Amino acid sequence: MEKSAAPGTLGSFAADLHIHVGRALGRPVKITASPALTLEGILEECAYRKGIQAAGLVDALSPPVREELATSIRTGTLRQVDGGGLLYGEAAAPVLLVPAIELELRINDAPAHFLIYLPDLGAVEELAAVLKGRLDHPHLSTRPCRIDPCALASLSGDLGGFLIPAHAFTPHKGVLGAAVDRLSLIFG
Repeated sequence: MEKSAAPGTLGSFAADLHIHVGRALGRPVKITASPALTLEGILEECAYRKGIQAAGLVDALSPPVREELATSIRTGTLRQVDGGGLLYGEAAAPVLLVPAIELELRINDAPAHFLIYLPDLGAVEELAAVLKGRLDHPHLSTRPCRIDPCALASLSGDLGGFLIPAHAFTPHKGVLGAAVDRLSLIFG
């Protein structure tokens, strides 16, 4: 954040809110991502090389990723922030990690990706429990999920998070390119 920001405002900051994990606990998560994209590697890259201050980790639903997040919280590498997110790093280069999930839903017989941003690991665990049995290969990234998008949006809100379309302007698995022309056709 800028030091010149007015009290109570965020100012400007660098963010990447759609980051995939390549591997967690030695297992593949996003098959097409670099194996160097581990939780530790992502956080260090954001803090010390890229200057990214807010990072959305969209594979938080994967059990190995959840386990690594839980371990990082227990060891103090990540600290829960009031209002949401997990803080990494020292004051000189902090990164706010936002636990997030990318899911693929079928809309009008087309695959469409959605992102869910949640405040903490507890909310991720609650969502994982609700979605159990609705996902194939839940340890991998961006799993097809059998749930209505309105129900998923409502569930996200109930957990203190929110749902948004991913890839909003691309026809490949973007809800607005592959499935519908307007979000109101899905959400009313």
